[in-house]
Amino acid sequence: MSSDPNFGFVIAAYALAFVIVAGMTLLILRDYLNLKRELSRFAARTAGESSDHAPAGREGRI
Repeated sequence: MSSDPNFGFVIAAYALAFVIVAGMTLLILRDYLNLKRELSRFAARTAGESSDHAPAGREGRI
């Protein structure tokens, strides 16, 4: 099989595809962790607000 003249190109294509998929996976994981951290910050910040106040931007609306 390694005597095929296109064998190197096939291996290179698989290697490139692996690098791209691995990179995208790492970017998605990083984004997920960042969003999770920001959501926990947001939840901690809004947990202290009392529920008897209207949310910001909704005063006077019906």
